[in-house]
Amino acid sequence: MPTARRNLTRLLSSVPPPFDLPSAVLAAHLRVAGELSGDDLVEVEAEGTDGDSSTTTVAVDLAGATWRDLHHQLGPVAGALRLADARRATTVTLDGDELTVHADSGDAAVRLVGYHEAALGLLVDDPDADASAGRLIDAAEEAWQQRTLHGASVPVDDLLVPDRIVANCARLGPSPALVDGARTWSYADVEAASGRVSAALAAGGVGRGDVVAVVSERHADWVLVLLGVLRSGAVYCPIDPRFPAERIRQMVVRSGARVVLTDTRGDDLAARLALADGHRVETMAALLAAAADADADAAAPPVDLRPDDAAYIFFTSGSTGQPKASLLGHDGMRNHVAAKIADLGMGADARLAQVAPQCFDISIWQVLAPLVTGGVVVVVPQDVVTDVSRFVDLLDRERITVVQVVPSYLDVVIDELTRRGRAPAALRAVSVTGEALLPDLVERWFATVPDVPLLNAYGLTETSDDTCHQLLGAPPADGVVPLGRPVQNVTAYVVDADLRLVPFGAPGELVFGGVCVGLGYCGDPERTAAAFVPDPFVPGGTLYRTGDFGRWRPDGALEFFGRRDSQIKINGHRIEIGEIEANLRVAADDSDCAVVVLGRGPAARLAAFVAAAPHRPLARYRAALADVVPPHLVPSEFHWVDRLPLTDNGKVDRVTLATAAAPVGANRTTPPRLVTPAERLLAQAWAAVLGCGPDDIDRDDAFTALGGTSVAALRVVARLDGRVRAEDFLRAPTLAELATRLTHTGDRPLVHAFGEAAAGDVIACPYAGGTAAAFAPMAAALHAHGIRVLGCDRPADDVPADDVPADGAGLGGTDGVLTRTAHRIVDEAAHLGVREPVVWGHSAGAALAIAVCDELARRAIPVRALVIGAFALPADARLDTRIEQWHEGGAELARADLEAELAALTEPGASGDIGDLLDERAVRRYRRDVLAALHYLRERRVGPAVRVPAVLAVGERDHPLGPDDRRGWLDLVPGIRHVRVPDADHYFVQTAPHAAAQIVLDLGATIGPRA
Repeated sequence: MPTARRNLTRLLSSVPPPFDLPSAVLAAHLRVAGELSGDDLVEVEAEGTDGDSSTTTVAVDLAGATWRDLHHQLGPVAGALRLADARRATTVTLDGDELTVHADSGDAAVRLVGYHEAALGLLVDDPDADASAGRLIDAAEEAWQQRTLHGASVPVDDLLVPDRIVANCARLGPSPALVDGARTWSYADVEAASGRVSAALAAGGVGRGDVVAVVSERHADWVLVLLGVLRSGAVYCPIDPRFPAERIRQMVVRSGARVVLTDTRGDDLAARLALADGHRVETMAALLAAAADADADAAAPPVDLRPDDAAYIFFTSGSTGQPKASLLGHDGMRNHVAAKIADLGMGADARLAQVAPQCFDISIWQVLAPLVTGGVVVVVPQDVVTDVSRFVDLLDRERITVVQVVPSYLDVVIDELTRRGRAPAALRAVSVTGEALLPDLVERWFATVPDVPLLNAYGLTETSDDTCHQLLGAPPADGVVPLGRPVQNVTAYVVDADLRLVPFGAPGELVFGGVCVGLGYCGDPERTAAAFVPDPFVPGGTLYRTGDFGRWRPDGALEFFGRRDSQIKINGHRIEIGEIEANLRVAADDSDCAVVVLGRGPAARLAAFVAAAPHRPLARYRAALADVVPPHLVPSEFHWVDRLPLTDNGKVDRVTLATAAAPVGANRTTPPRLVTPAERLLAQAWAAVLGCGPDDIDRDDAFTALGGTSVAALRVVARLDGRVRAEDFLRAPTLAELATRLTHTGDRPLVHAFGEAAAGDVIACPYAGGTAAAFAPMAAALHAHGIRVLGCDRPADDVPADDVPADGAGLGGTDGVLTRTAHRIVDEAAHLGVREPVVWGHSAGAALAIAVCDELARRAIPVRALVIGAFALPADARLDTRIEQWHEGGAELARADLEAELAALTEPGASGDIGDLLDERAVRRYRRDVLAALHYLRERRVGPAVRVPAVLAVGERDHPLGPDDRRGWLDLVPGIRHVRVPDADHYFVQTAPHAAAQIVLDLGATIGPRA
């Protein structure tokens, strides 16, 4: 039983003489009160502002002592107990019978005197009494805390979020609402599509409270399905399709989902999951297509949503080895979205970058908030998120006003902005969440971007996401970044183990009440009862116990200290160490296991230790975990130990394990080897990011084994100017393998399949500077007809690194780069089962399309038809002149074309300053793509004609092609037919995808492969 005597002894044993504590981060003058009240919360680890962590032991015999006796026993340490907090103008001095308080306000001084008088009175009355029975605050202070320390009471919208968005759709109609790649959906489009989803779900028997699991990547269809599920009154439950099948199955079962929607083939997913009867698996595309074909009268039935209805489920890591399914309501969702809108200053002109993974709860507000304000949500593809240079380009190009990232990613963004010397022009606010925001990162941000505020956001999934906001316009003066004040309509308390309020400023557990509190954990009454408890301050209310510890600051903001359990956050992921250890123990045949965190901030990573004889490769354990837990729960390092070290109280000594984890190269038995120049270049980049020397790295070292994290990989990508991609670290884990990708991109797939082939295929080659993504809108339009689009990329080294030779050497002929690229494309397409495709080459992609047709003919694979999109091929003399123009002024021509492209692919008004947003690498790449195409076609025209049905398709609003512009094609593709695409521009595969799809359909692609 903790007593006042024991607690005071602990206090005196933990502070260095002469008891002047400028390093006491835990508010030393209130630590006295905390100790004397029996509060054990001081076990939270923190380092003082001056870094002093030394301690000295003072033996004090309190047996039978009165307070005066105690004072005399303290004589050897200056006869005075003086506690000071360096971050406040507050001191408490106890000298003899006098207690003196110096504080920054009269109210604070009176309050502190009251705490210490109460604490000393408890000590004098009965030093051996149960300290937890004593109270240091009176009823007046309890009432003051309850009355003052909560979020502002703000009226909420009369409509719940789905109903508000529907109302906005009716009001805003043609205004842009959703952007994904080059395609924009209007509010009318969003209303129609989400309404069809809602109607289709209702027609399938899904109603209020039924759970719909959505196993999908992030894209526009995901957004539309999310909105449709919420509109239907059902409960949205996102699941990452990259999770192991067993993990997905557990989540579907735990959530109680009746319907599983997926953006992959539904029957394949159903077979992988081996779901029992009662779970219907359906593809999102099929649902949308079926709904689109339904009668107009089959509109979504109106659903009378109620604030206390369940809205969504998110899974979090669970200490028992099983994930927890947190169920949240519409009322909490509405309040959180409103708080974000208010504190980030979002209005009708907001353009928010949706970057959060679909299984992070922050993805909810990122989708909903801009649609509530009448703004635009821009879905940022994951491959752009993992390439910080492209990400910053997108922020500029899409005129993003608001973005939310985790601190470790913000760190990399600051590096990129520093390199560029400017911030995205439209950016107004950045929200940071998911990890502790460190003061030095805030200082770096404002040194780089002084005019864009940061919003530090704190909260948990169980409390409808964020419950505290701290708006920062400059680095904090006291070197501490608070969690912030509670957001609107949220109550917050700092309590002891018995849910009693602790003195203002004393450490305690953070608990939240009010509209934010969720509905518990699905199918887990025991853990629900432990975390969701009756509110002792509001009759009938519920509090959520966070397990986080902190204190109130003088300004009413909360400050975070740490956790008492093993829950951590790495790169924004909330991780229960116990879940990893439970699954690792199964893989290790019940051997003792432990998982610890190495490093801090962006460098934090997981290391696993297995106490057993090394009877199997450690890679087996990694693979076993990867089969049952998500990738972020798989440690980056595995170590054998004879036994796990223990502390004096018998617990695993995680500090010793973390210390024992060897630094880079420490266990190497032979000198490291680096063979090629590419390996040496890559080793230098790794060393700079990992904080070691290049000589410590071997060609067979894996990046993760050296402590590399996903954020560290982004830093390497940035250092190498994009010559490798973040995903390459997964496909080529060792330095030698990654170095191959640095110099050659031959292993990177060029063909990207959109959907599954049922009635036919289209091999699509993009315009200059374009990628396979250019054909995503057309692919979506063809998907409902069973036609698969195989979009093609160009390899990064498909043209000379410096410039295109004036004679075009290396571009044409049987050994030219376009021919080699076509060979790879057909290899990959054949592997995907293509049999009789339509080949589409758009603009400068026409040259690659011709090369693909030649390669298909060489392999006796018939081509159904060739489509040339919007590309003039004049006669010889004019073609020569055109080539000369692109050699002499190609940079200016490329920039002009790219400006026109960006203007065409964004809504009106988007292109005002678009010339300033162009990446110079994009300009060079565009010029080289055009020259490669022109040189290839000039050489290819002397060869045999391409004997396939052909169409030259040009948009009505594009530059008209005269007879001379088409004459070159007649030499190369006899019998080519000219098609005018109604009301379309140069980029109609993106801006008029249904018209582009109709060209394919008119060619008879739906007939299927010929026998």
